[in-house]
Amino acid sequence: MITTGGANRRNGTRFGPKWEPQRLFADFDRSARRWAGKRQHQLARGPMLVAKLPVIRRTAMRLSTRNQLKGTIAEVALGNVMAIVKVRLDGGDQVITSSITKDAAQELGLKAGQPATVFIKSTEVTIGVD
Repeated sequence: MITTGGANRRNGTRFGPKWEPQRLFADFDRSARRWAGKRQHQLARGPMLVAKLPVIRRTAMRLSTRNQLKGTIAEVALGNVMAIVKVRLDGGDQVITSSITKDAAQELGLKAGQPATVFIKSTEVTIGVD
């Protein structure tokens, strides 16, 4: 399972920059209660409901991004709004640095030593020097 940190991700927890996870769980909660019928009083409310319904399963995400580099998070530097994440690639000393939102870094629980995959989707990478 891959969880992304983008503000508009659609992995079951967030659909836009201002939505809270509880909103989706509330919608799911209502649907599950209709499904459960007479047993609705036995179901927990909110996020715990997912654990109590074994018919709800997540499947592994498949991506069109071809550049997928596995590594280990070397450093996470949180700023006021943005976070700088450095990932040391497996099999060498190469480090990829990414700037993501502070919220995304916190939601993903990024910390040094954690395995991670860097996804690169770009039509152009430009580097300039004088």
